[in-house]
Amino acid sequence: MNFSEDEHLFVLSERGAEASIKQNFSEEEAKDHVLAQLFVAGWQFQPVRSSEGEVVGARVLYLICADAGGSIPQVIQDMVGPKQAL
Repeated sequence: MNFSEDEHLFVLSERGAEASIKQNFSEEEAKDHVLAQLFVAGWQFQPVRSSEGEVVGARVLYLICADAGGSIPQVIQDMVGPKQAL
């Protein structure tokens, strides 16, 4: 991928974080809570310029691939689902 010096890419993954997850999420907590998995998430930031070349905003692209890891109550799905980008 080719990026200009003004563009930025930020990528996250849980790969390699197994020890941290084990340290911070106890077996006792796992009985009452679900830990979602983040396979990959990323943001690309690009400046938006005026006709004079001045930065007037930002174009942000967002990607996420995750598994909620359990049953999500319908009331939560109804609140969050319609707000998600397609």
